[in-house]
Amino acid sequence: MVQRFEFYYQGKVVYQKATPSENLAFKLYAEGIRELSFSQGLSKEDLTHFLESLGADYDLEGDDEEDIVTRLWAKGLSTVSIVTAEEIMAKSGSIDPLAPQDVLTLNRPVSHLKDITAEELANQKREQAADPLARGVRGGVTTGGETTDGHELIEQDFEEAAQSLMDGVSEERPDTGTGTARIVEAAGQAKEQGDRSQVAGKSYFRADLPRFEVSPQEMNQLAVQLRTESVRDDTAYILDMMRAMLASEKSPVLLTELLDLCGDILKNMAEVGNWKHLNTIVGVLREAKRRKDLTKEHQEKLSRMLDSLADPKTVTDIAQLLNTNPQIGTYEFSGFLQNFKPTAVPSLCALLGALKVKHHRLTLCDALTTLTKDTPELLTQGLTDPRWFYVRNLVYMIGKLGNPRLAQAVLPLTGHQDKEVRKEALRTLEILRPSGSDNRLVSLLNDSDESVRLEALNLLKGGQYRTRFSTWAPIVSHEQFLHRPSAELRACFEVMSQTASDEAVPYLQHLVMQQLWPHRKMRQEIGVLAADALGKIGSPAALAALATGQKRFNRVIREACASTLEALMKRRKINR
Repeated sequence: MVQRFEFYYQGKVVYQKATPSENLAFKLYAEGIRELSFSQGLSKEDLTHFLESLGADYDLEGDDEEDIVTRLWAKGLSTVSIVTAEEIMAKSGSIDPLAPQDVLTLNRPVSHLKDITAEELANQKREQAADPLARGVRGGVTTGGETTDGHELIEQDFEEAAQSLMDGVSEERPDTGTGTARIVEAAGQAKEQGDRSQVAGKSYFRADLPRFEVSPQEMNQLAVQLRTESVRDDTAYILDMMRAMLASEKSPVLLTELLDLCGDILKNMAEVGNWKHLNTIVGVLREAKRRKDLTKEHQEKLSRMLDSLADPKTVTDIAQLLNTNPQIGTYEFSGFLQNFKPTAVPSLCALLGALKVKHHRLTLCDALTTLTKDTPELLTQGLTDPRWFYVRNLVYMIGKLGNPRLAQAVLPLTGHQDKEVRKEALRTLEILRPSGSDNRLVSLLNDSDESVRLEALNLLKGGQYRTRFSTWAPIVSHEQFLHRPSAELRACFEVMSQTASDEAVPYLQHLVMQQLWPHRKMRQEIGVLAADALGKIGSPAALAALATGQKRFNRVIREACASTLEALMKRRKINR
């Protein structure tokens, strides 16, 4: 038995494939073949001719196109036989479902199906009366000694299908096309139930019952509807319904109940971290709050619901959720944080201190930076907190705001016990660019961490700081100072010449003229760096020190002093 996508043998599927382009059953069904039989004695030659008939291409250039049925008949295969839909329709005398429908047929009511059913049942009764074998096939199913009349089953199926068709037409508007979809669905059910009559526990498919044509457009429409319903977000659908009800409900009692329900949804979404739908319900409440006809009581209720997001209980739940699930993404969480007002900054700062995952804290820092744009002083209130990571995040946000007024609040943090806080404070001060005299920055050049020292040097080089050389005394007198890397020493001498100016000349001259033994190579390199620093000072005292250095016996230091002095004199001539 050939069906649209499968072959049946004795009521069981023996071949099935969902893709029409690669489906042999679909190919035969499209050619009008409904039954395919192989007789005993099938030879290899007949089987080869049969397969060639299925796989041959149409002669598109000829006058007549040969289909599969024509090619099989032309082969004259004695062991292969087929039954076409036309033969079945001719024998049964039923209505040809492929025949064009006239205007009279299209204008008939859907209840006309009952007439068709009655006519078909009458034909079946006549066939059973004339043929006892047909009575056995069509008579019904025998179970436990009782026989159920197959006619009653078919009649019941078609009556239910007709009722479904009438319901679909009456419920849907004709211009939407949905009514047609209902008719197609009901007709498909009638076909499936009517074509399959249970006979002795086996399925027997009826090929002579009326069919309903379904256009490709209708099939596509049904497929789109099925896909839409299968991927629909039910929660979002419910929230859209809530949006519509809150926008249109007039009854104060019902409106209060709706708001209570929204409050429960809001609380639940926050507890489970469903940021996407939480953002949606917050938007729904904000839209409802803009209604002009709301009572004062409802306005206040909506305000309390929106402000409840910053409650300590909610903040605690969110922190616990994020800490328990570090893999939670930050995109929708960032959108959720945009729902807060500046009044929620203290609660969000508490949340920041409770979070353990770095990317969650950074997302919250971005939101807090936006909320504190007009009130940056709120961030300075937590700078004395004992949690180093919390303080570092606050300093990071102050740097993003770039408000110079906050520089004085950050300066004390350059002496914080944690090196990460010290580095973040120096980077922030480099952004804020404070000026003046502050010995705390110079004292950082003796920090035990090299990265902190380099950050301090970068800040001192880029700022407008002035200090006395006495501030540098603890730095240069440190036993490890001259053993630091050359790049760090060069930066130190440059900053020294910039901040202490002439007061640093005696110390630099000492480095140029010092005895080279021991550690000859290291002291020679330090002398060259000191000569370069004297050139940057460029004062008369610095020039005199360089002139003295030209008289040194060591060639490297002597040439360094000479070249620095020569370059300095050229710059002076150009400036004149």
